[in-house]
Amino acid sequence: MREFTKSLFSFSWALSMFGVQQTANLLSPDKAAKAFDSVTEATQKQFGEAIKATFNAGDALQRGTIDLTLAPFTGEVLNPSRWMRTATDLLKQSTEAVMKGAQGATSAVSQAASGVMPQQGSGTAPGTGSTGWGPMPS
Repeated sequence: MREFTKSLFSFSWALSMFGVQQTANLLSPDKAAKAFDSVTEATQKQFGEAIKATFNAGDALQRGTIDLTLAPFTGEVLNPSRWMRTATDLLKQSTEAVMKGAQGATSAVSQAASGVMPQQGSGTAPGTGSTGWGPMPS
């Protein structure tokens, strides 16, 4: 418990210092983007399959939304093939990620249920020879 508490406080402190560093990096957007990408990558390595798939779906949605939102400012608004490609990519990535997330969640629920379900014959009360909560009252 002590190591967990130390890790929790170190993590909180590191996030605070990361925020300070990223504020200083506002003058250098490329450096800031690289730092955010590094933290994102390290965080993703801690995800299980279901969370990773959910993250990928949300990330694809966010990135696609940003691309569509900023397109008028980059001249891409006049390029219809770019719009179609972005929409198609966004739909494809989101669908794949949701499917993987659903498969991962189904698998996790199945594993959890199989670990919780009592095995047949294991419900015998010690010393009574009966199953369940004990002998039925007469």
